[in-house]
Amino acid sequence: MNNGIRHNKIMYSLKLIGSIFLMIGYAGYGGFYNNGSVSYILKILWGAVLVSGIIMVWITTKDYYNEESSKSIVILDILMVFSIFILPNIIKSIIVSHIVSLIFILILNFKYWRVRWK
Repeated sequence: MNNGIRHNKIMYSLKLIGSIFLMIGYAGYGGFYNNGSVSYILKILWGAVLVSGIIMVWITTKDYYNEESSKSIVILDILMVFSIFILPNIIKSIIVSHIVSLIFILILNFKYWRVRWK
């Protein structure tokens, strides 16, 4: 397999998995899955998922913006981060927040990520 193709597949996978890790890691760490009562061990595990998601998204975003930079993807990225980190605190419904986050992830996936890392 060509190194460029391998690099693109790794970046695409990291971006998709990292975005999902961000979503579930923050919700678990914040106690949205069990009404705020998170044990110390679970908080560490959810925190590890959150940190790994942040690292994956940071690496892939850096790679992505080295090649392309458009105003629409920046706006969609900001909306995705808003739906992951701020929306659950506003609407108090983790299901609705996850659905909105997944919609932004799918839009970014089909419109930008798959095109960039094909």
